[in-house]
Amino acid sequence: MESTDGSLPDFQALFQAGPDPYLVVDRDFRIVAVADAYLKATMTRRQDILGRHMFDVFPDNPDEIDATGVSNLRASFAQVLRSGVAHFMAVQKYDIREPSDTGSGSIFAEHYWQPANFPVLDDRARVRYIIHRVVDVTELHRLKNSSRDVQERLERDLYLRAREIEHGNELLRESLLQKETLLREIHHRVKNNLQVIAALLRLQAQHVTDQAAQTALSEMDGRIRAIADIHQTLYSSFDLARVDMSEFATQLAKNLLAVYGVDRERVRLQLEIASSSLDIGLAVPCGLILNELISNALKHAFPIGRRGTVVATLDEHAELLSVSDDGVGLGGGPAKVTLGMQLVHLLAEQIGAQVRVESERGTRVTVTRAAT
Repeated sequence: MESTDGSLPDFQALFQAGPDPYLVVDRDFRIVAVADAYLKATMTRRQDILGRHMFDVFPDNPDEIDATGVSNLRASFAQVLRSGVAHFMAVQKYDIREPSDTGSGSIFAEHYWQPANFPVLDDRARVRYIIHRVVDVTELHRLKNSSRDVQERLERDLYLRAREIEHGNELLRESLLQKETLLREIHHRVKNNLQVIAALLRLQAQHVTDQAAQTALSEMDGRIRAIADIHQTLYSSFDLARVDMSEFATQLAKNLLAVYGVDRERVRLQLEIASSSLDIGLAVPCGLILNELISNALKHAFPIGRRGTVVATLDEHAELLSVSDDGVGLGGGPAKVTLGMQLVHLLAEQIGAQVRVESERGTRVTVTRAAT
């Protein structure tokens, strides 16, 4: 689906402004998108519910001990995750909180809904998101004892609206897949372009006789390859916005050991990287810092056949990153201000972190960031 100028339409704006009430949850039932119509129907605000768990935002009415809204909806979500097939639920009594006129909290108002839940599959046919749509049938329920004509008209309108919503959901699923394909292609092309630049640097280094220039070109090649590895990890991952740092660090270590020709019987590189994923805005600085610090340790810590270990650590939320070695250390003097260490300080400042260098038994560089 393209606009007249060939660009993709703003799917987020289309989704939010759609006339029908629906929202999207991820596999953990956390709300990741919501239409304006859903906010209006449930008397909520987007900034109050995005990122929160569905059933924290919409709990059962605490005044009804036999309420089944949460359990029934949770069961429907679970069925969609298992089967990958849409599930149409029976009419549910699911009361919602409404603002209190007294300002003393919230009250629950009686509501009846006609829910349906639709899977959004990734390219491996695995459910990635669930589109949850509802139709408020409270008035229909209240009129169930009214004339048959009124009921038939309301039911007919409900059926037609359900068909319209299903069509809209199909368009939404298509747009989400198009967007994911586009992002994957972007990461792939960025990675390829960076690899071309790195190859050009290596070719240039072969024709340079000045040792300092060769070293500078080699170090720049390593930094570019580190960024390329991040985009390769994104391209290959399930989540296109977050980087698996354990996977990235493993590939980085393999590359650096090969580049510096490290004798693995003499020098061991130990990774203590938490199995977590970071947003790309945090992953790139952390990845480059790891590249600089590990490179420094492999190049300088173990001269003339010295044996030892380099340990790289990164915790789950990137609040603590460190690289230490039991090599020759700094010789009691201050740390030399190299381009690499300048880059480490600049990257740390970018993510609001502090850098500390210690040299007692070897060298340890620690980058700490305040908890968020």
